[in-house]
Amino acid sequence: MPRSRDGHDLAAPSAAQQMTTRTRIEHLMHACGGLREAADVLGTTTATLARWRAGHAAPDPHDLQVLVDLDWLVGRLVLRAAPPAAVVAWLRAPCPALDGAHPLELVRTGGVATVVAALEAD
Repeated sequence: MPRSRDGHDLAAPSAAQQMTTRTRIEHLMHACGGLREAADVLGTTTATLARWRAGHAAPDPHDLQVLVDLDWLVGRLVLRAAPPAAVVAWLRAPCPALDGAHPLELVRTGGVATVVAALEAD
């Protein structure tokens, strides 16, 4: 049975869930510039991300929500024609519209709505 990053047993993902997770990871990899960069943005290891992508493990609910949020957010940045380095830089840089907070840290802690509002205002 697949296990989450923190060792919890997880039900095997359905084919639809696996495809969705794999697709989201591939979008993130493309937008960020590769597996290592995507894993770093997600706050996980390349090995864990590769297992999620292959369907050999599934992200826990928190990691899945971060993946979904980042997939959407990064998609918005890519639509603005941002190259991979610019996507990662924007996520990691202090953002004046967020009172100097880093968008990536807010996404990881559940503050994606605030980040989306800042991105839309930018």
